Amino acid sequence: MNKTIYGINPVIEALISEDITVEKIIFQNGRSDKRIKNIIKLGKNNKAKIEFLDKKIFSKKFTDFNHQGVIAEISNFKYHSIDDFLFKEKSFILILDSIHEQQNFGNIIRSAVFFGVDAIVVSKDRSVKVTDTTAKVSAGAVFHLPVIKEINLSVTIKKLKNNYFTIV
Repeated sequence: MNKTIYGINPVIEALISEDITVEKIIFQNGRSDKRIKNIIKLGKNNKAKIEFLDKKIFSKKFTDFNHQGVIAEISNFKYHSIDDFLFKEKSFILILDSIHEQQNFGNIIRSAVFFGVDAIVVSKDRSVKVTDTTAKVSAGAVFHLPVIKEINLSVTIKKLKNNYFTIV
């Protein structure tokens, strides 16, 4: 199952991420600035299918997005495990509980990257998932910050404490 992301920065960040595979990039005809050329080059290097659509068709097909003339289809987002971070020295992990709004999640991710967070933990149930909105609002930062889904945050916190993490 492919997911669609949109906008120049999220598409660039997906293309340079090691965890995401960009399957296809669709461009609106008439865009040829430096960043678009960079996306085309990165897309070809990543063996992504490149497609151009007439402006009217593109706008009609993608009316619900602030797309900036670029849409990409990516493979499913890869969630990580807390076990990947238990033995990393001085990991800075942000734990989020009951975040439901995609835009808030995207803003938190963007800020977390700025402040040097190594990973974000969210609960598997009753919490936000990574979507196209998250990718757009985070300006693609979500593709460079591991997101961990855990069933029980209390157990996760205990596991971190048992592995010498300081919980604040």
